[in-house]
Amino acid sequence: MGHKPDCRIDGILHDLMVTWGWGMYGDLSSLLANPPTTVDAFVNQLLIVDGQDPFLASRKDRNIARTIVVDWIFDPAGRGARSGLPIVPPSSSQ
Repeated sequence: MGHKPDCRIDGILHDLMVTWGWGMYGDLSSLLANPPTTVDAFVNQLLIVDGQDPFLASRKDRNIARTIVVDWIFDPAGRGARSGLPIVPPSSSQ
């Protein structure tokens, strides 16, 4: 049985960690408390959580994160929209 995310950010993290091998060891609290409203800001925040400097991250890593973020958060026909999941876990919503 596959992973069932409880929110869209969980789906993003699962994709980055399982499919692409990202560590994602950083603090997620600001991402969950106040999710970025643009693709670039969201990607930068994910790179920081992964321990990367957004200004020094490889084009490959940035493109991987961008594709996943668009699919889960910003694409009205993407996985996130189709899932019906909230962006953040219900316990994190304000």
